[in-house]
Amino acid sequence: MSIDKAQSSESEKRLSELLHDLRTPLNQIIGLSEMLLEIAEEKGHADLTVGLGAVREGGLDLAAMLQDRTIIALGEQAGGEFWSLPDASRSSIGRVLGFCELILAEPENSRIGEYLEDIVLICNAARHFISAARGSGVFIRLHTAKHWDHTVTGTRPNGGPSIAGGKMLIVDDESLNREILVRRLQREACRPVGARSGPEALELLRREKFDVVMLDIQMPGMNGIEVLHALKQDPQLRHLPVIMLSALTDVDRVARCIELGAEDYLPKPVNAVLLRARLGACLEKKRFRDHEQAQAEELLRASKLQSIGALAGGLAHDFNNMLTAVLGNLSLLRYRGCVPPDAMPSVLEAERGAVRAQELTRYLLTFAEGGAPIRESVPLEPQLRETSAFVLRGSNVQCEFELEQDLWELHADPNQLAQVISNVVLNAMEATPGGGGIQVSAENVTSAPHLPDGDYVAIRIRDFGVGIAPDRLPRIFDPFFTTKNQARGLGLAAAYSIMQRHGGYIGVQSTLGVGTTVIIHFPASRTVSVQPVNITPTAAVEATSNGLRVLVMDDEEPIRELVEMTLGMLRHEVVATPDGDAFLAAHAAAQAAGRPFDVAILDLTIPGGMGGKEAIRRLRECDQTIRAIVSSGYSNDPVMAQCMDYGFDAVLPKPYQVKDLILLVQQLGASPRNTSRHVAAA
Repeated sequence: MSIDKAQSSESEKRLSELLHDLRTPLNQIIGLSEMLLEIAEEKGHADLTVGLGAVREGGLDLAAMLQDRTIIALGEQAGGEFWSLPDASRSSIGRVLGFCELILAEPENSRIGEYLEDIVLICNAARHFISAARGSGVFIRLHTAKHWDHTVTGTRPNGGPSIAGGKMLIVDDESLNREILVRRLQREACRPVGARSGPEALELLRREKFDVVMLDIQMPGMNGIEVLHALKQDPQLRHLPVIMLSALTDVDRVARCIELGAEDYLPKPVNAVLLRARLGACLEKKRFRDHEQAQAEELLRASKLQSIGALAGGLAHDFNNMLTAVLGNLSLLRYRGCVPPDAMPSVLEAERGAVRAQELTRYLLTFAEGGAPIRESVPLEPQLRETSAFVLRGSNVQCEFELEQDLWELHADPNQLAQVISNVVLNAMEATPGGGGIQVSAENVTSAPHLPDGDYVAIRIRDFGVGIAPDRLPRIFDPFFTTKNQARGLGLAAAYSIMQRHGGYIGVQSTLGVGTTVIIHFPASRTVSVQPVNITPTAAVEATSNGLRVLVMDDEEPIRELVEMTLGMLRHEVVATPDGDAFLAAHAAAQAAGRPFDVAILDLTIPGGMGGKEAIRRLRECDQTIRAIVSSGYSNDPVMAQCMDYGFDAVLPKPYQVKDLILLVQQLGASPRNTSRHVAAA
């Protein structure tokens, strides 16, 4: 590079820096005067409107003069058309100072009180410009400077995307520049936050969520281009829209920012109309992208749940069959009084272990494809209070309730509802290891996010713990995802799956160091639906003197033997069959012999054979009166949830204890026979 070119490049760099310093106070003059002008117009202060308009025009004149590099020179120039910057700017800066000093001369006027502080700032900015102009060595060719057209059609244009509610991060090392933009955006109902340096901005962005970043290029230390590069290298932040701000007219730097991924560029002083327009466009793009990302995450999560569901259903079915044999026989030993006193603790511990294993299969069943919840009308308040108290028992965490009066009942599976509440409350408790409080609230609503309008109860469970990192938040409902040691990572995934099955929605809001709120929307029920037979502890009855004839169908021999022993002990006559064909044959033989069965127990799923759904359909073609129980450890049909629609009278989920079996058979045996029923088509 030649010496002349090097000197020219150095001169251009120095001029760019000088112009940046000169435009900074002009940006402040224009920004403050525009905001005050809007206030004066709103309040009808006509005389102030005229004066503030003159201030704004003076600032725009000066900004326009410094915008065109073709009329600017560094160092004294030959020819009468070149004027030093102090002389060239005297008229415009005089308009600014003239009005400000006139207002400041009458501070007793109460009408101008709310304007006073900003007028002092405008006055200081004008004097700062004069001081900088005197030492700049900048000259202006005046006969062309007057041709600039900086006219803006209004300060509040109608139409265009709304920026209200947007959260913006404003990064600028000049405190007054930040304050002007913050106040400007607050007047637009935005939520602006300021940062005075690049490192501070990056720390804020990793801690909080923002919609747009407005980033000054020229900053000491880490400049705006370096901050932009760091943003675009971060997988969690790279999609955040960035608008670059600068008083520089360096086209190369602007082009570099666009290449790095900046969404847009605004020159200082920032024009209010362009600010709204470009922020609006950025917010629209971000909202659209956020919506697309949320849909993609929802599809991915659903796909994961579907994959695990295919495996979970089969595992749960087989495991529950095994558990039925274990739990049933243990409880049968106790029921018959066959356990020596010294062996009773071991039997009870084995029984408790089987019950805990049952909880794991309940988690698996949550993911199983097609496993519909067994719904009924459920009062929410007692469920919330009792489940939360149970989970928090023995901990140093307290629960505070804020529940709307007359909460609607939920149309839900009570066991699955309790599972959702306990999983979320447990997570909230574990998020506050040092103790503290959890807030639980509930209210009736008629709309919910991601759901059609209707009746819902919104449940909010809030903790004040450590919060969840933004990069982990999208994964908290994924199966097996956990941040805790010795955890399965199934709790929130199960809650998510349950809410999907119920036609509800669960979402999370979290801020690191502040806490987490889980919002649950459950469909509400205003009427109590007809339920199948419900077994309660008070339904226990002694064995009747007239034994019942019971027909059993189950492919697992240990379960058939368990039922035979249990009911035989109560003088009931039991015939056990391994599949649907044998079941129907036994029923037909009993009918022909004039010794019909009173109760039938059918396993829903028979691998390689006729299951309970088809068997009951055929049975009802010839026998409408037999009382039928459907039993299963897993169903990929809605039979367990709507058993009466398929010809059954009650359900007996596996695994079960002998007392459950006895109570259900005794109660059905004593109930009137149903001689007219509708059975759903196969």
